[in-house]
Amino acid sequence: MTTNTDQPPPEVHHYHHLEEVPWDIQNYWRQRYNIFHRYDEGVWLTDEAWYGVTAEPVASKIAEHMSSSSPAGRSILIDAFAGAGGNTIAFARSGKWKRIYAIEKDPAVLLCAKHNAKVYGVEDKITWFEGDCFEILKSQLKDLAPYSVIFASPPWGGPGYRTDKVFNLGTMQPYSLATLYQEYSAFTEHMVLFLPRTSDLRQLAKVVKDGHKTSVMHYCIDGLVGYFLSSAFSPTHYFLFISTAHNPLARLFIPATIPPAYSSSSGFSQISSYVVYSRLFPVALTGSRRASIIHPSFTRRLRLLTPFAHFPRSHRLCDSS
Repeated sequence: MTTNTDQPPPEVHHYHHLEEVPWDIQNYWRQRYNIFHRYDEGVWLTDEAWYGVTAEPVASKIAEHMSSSSPAGRSILIDAFAGAGGNTIAFARSGKWKRIYAIEKDPAVLLCAKHNAKVYGVEDKITWFEGDCFEILKSQLKDLAPYSVIFASPPWGGPGYRTDKVFNLGTMQPYSLATLYQEYSAFTEHMVLFLPRTSDLRQLAKVVKDGHKTSVMHYCIDGLVGYFLSSAFSPTHYFLFISTAHNPLARLFIPATIPPAYSSSSGFSQISSYVVYSRLFPVALTGSRRASIIHPSFTRRLRLLTPFAHFPRSHRLCDSS
């Protein structure tokens, strides 16, 4: 694709050199090609938007998972917090959805998203809305509810979430988890939320309706995704992405019929979890190359096997028994 020569308005930028970049977003700018691999082709961002853009490999992986796991008859994707377009573009590029509806409240950020969609050549697959996502869902998109899945990457309240050992989803600003789930549930039971990786998964478990299935995925170190899907959707497996000191990304493949219970070890690097049938099941990594899950009736050992092609130096965890 040729370089986009449009000129951004004053509050929108395409920084070329580090010296131009405000100090508080310089670290993000250094990762610009991971955020948008076509950055040099004219990607636009406001200074604030740098904080909220999902890295392109993660956005693509989320789009892939949603494409393969969405219920039959759900052909419309609604991105409730489109931001500068990172996830929206990935959904449009996936080829899964008949239409993408993207909502963004900030006019300048919405302008960035529209422009970035042009850079990636997917602008004709997206319908844009400026305004509050809750109001737009209730008014302009209400007739699409039976055919839609909602994806929401809500504001987390800035980069301060990184310092929280456990992120409280009840105090997330400007919208708490309870508010998001309540509002979206009134529109559809099929929703996916992108949340900080340190989110309190007990809070996720509490909002799930009895008898409904939910899975949680860890994507590298960026965040986690909670999949809230109605009981009409019956997954056969869950995938859990675990960040560790020795392996930036490990993929845990667990049959849905075998929910693990808590596994503890003094040697674990990080505890991850997933939720099914409104119950929380942590999974603890117990070493640099092994992990354990404990089922009420037996224990399975898992080991790292084939490299997972989408992310360098990452591995898939498979059953070794």
